[in-house]
Amino acid sequence: MTRGLSAANQSAIAAQVVRPVVLVELHFDAPTGVVRLHSGLGDLSASDWSGSTQTFPGVGDLGQIEEVREGQAISPHKLALSLSGLDATLSAEVLTGDAVLRPIYMQVGYLSAGGALVADPHKLWKGQINEVQFSVPHSADEFASIRIVAESFLIAFKRANGRLFNDADQQQEFPGDLGFEYGPDVEDIKLIWGGQTVSYGGAPGGSFVGGGFPTDGASEFLR
Repeated sequence: MTRGLSAANQSAIAAQVVRPVVLVELHFDAPTGVVRLHSGLGDLSASDWSGSTQTFPGVGDLGQIEEVREGQAISPHKLALSLSGLDATLSAEVLTGDAVLRPIYMQVGYLSAGGALVADPHKLWKGQINEVQFSVPHSADEFASIRIVAESFLIAFKRANGRLFNDADQQQEFPGDLGFEYGPDVEDIKLIWGGQTVSYGGAPGGSFVGGGFPTDGASEFLR
């Protein structure tokens, strides 16, 4: 699939030898901050999701990425990443930090024979961390590993936003806005809208006009 790829990346795909590389950004809270990884070996200089040049380490930190899926319907798709050989900083973040709902970004690029990117990586997928599973090593021959399950940002279309759509709620979000000020007053209001106007005479002290409001005399008459 070449949709959205730059001309240089399309040429890399069409080459006799294709060297793809996946770049991942995990945006944790401070002090860990952004963790950048790639699926190759050694450090790789590449543009991050925002377009700034960053260093992506690739010394076995990134283990496996499930297939990135898409569909015709506006529906979120899950994506799982398995990370192994974790350093102490990342392990502590997963164990003690609040990783759920933190942003995750994924790009794909293509390497030259010398191991450099032939062009800026292509933005492939973005979402939020939904679940984190941690595996503790039981011997010196094993490594700590985590499995991160992320969901596309499209999941927001299926979640209630929690807004009450009343004046108090509106004032919290937009102080001074009067859009919901008269909401409670019109909830049960009954209005006569349109229709033929008919006049009725002979009422003591006044008359009643259909489609409008009665005069004082008509109010007494209607009682």
